[in-house]
Amino acid sequence: MALPTCVILTGVSAHTDRWHHLPATSAAVAATFGPQYRWRLVSTDDVAAAGLPAADLVVVNVSGIPGGAVPDTASIVDALVDHAAGGGGLLGLHTASLAFAGDPRWTGLLGGRWVAGVTGHPQIGHAVVQALPTTETDVPAVGNFVVYDERYTDLELNPGSTPLALHTEDGLPHPLVWVRDGDGSHGRVVYSALGHGVESYDAPGHVAMLGNCLHWLTPGDRKVVTDR
Repeated sequence: MALPTCVILTGVSAHTDRWHHLPATSAAVAATFGPQYRWRLVSTDDVAAAGLPAADLVVVNVSGIPGGAVPDTASIVDALVDHAAGGGGLLGLHTASLAFAGDPRWTGLLGGRWVAGVTGHPQIGHAVVQALPTTETDVPAVGNFVVYDERYTDLELNPGSTPLALHTEDGLPHPLVWVRDGDGSHGRVVYSALGHGVESYDAPGHVAMLGNCLHWLTPGDRKVVTDR
């Protein structure tokens, strides 16, 4: 059986920030799960110029500046929407909730967003990620684990997004991972607020969770459409 194809979309130029080394974290993801997928790394500049390569799964490792100037993102979001509409899986990592802030289609597809002036994070450090009970039967398996990472607080979650894991800050729970199952209009979607730096992928529990998410996003009966 052929390995699933996976594109990692990395933010550059107006789609990055000074706090995150996106090329390094994209490379860490590809290295961590390398033997299980056929990987291709592309940048937001690549996609704006030439479109998104066909793939079973797209990992979005793109950022933005909260409350800052919003660049023209239409062509990139067009490509991501088309990918999902064709049944392709989508995994948004960490700053993906800040990406493409000027286009509500991205927030709708991802299932939530960073809200400028509301969302934030405590100082980066070790924290416990707690699995949430759910009545859904077909979702990625998530366990409790400890990770060194930057954990977002007060993300806005859309209706239809199913939270799978959270962390607690100042006694309050904050969702970190959620999923959106394919509903006939798009493929499956996962968002994980983890992944600030490469050290996040040293945590076995984080790697196990992401591995389960990748498997859920690329089940065997969902194949890439190569002639879109």
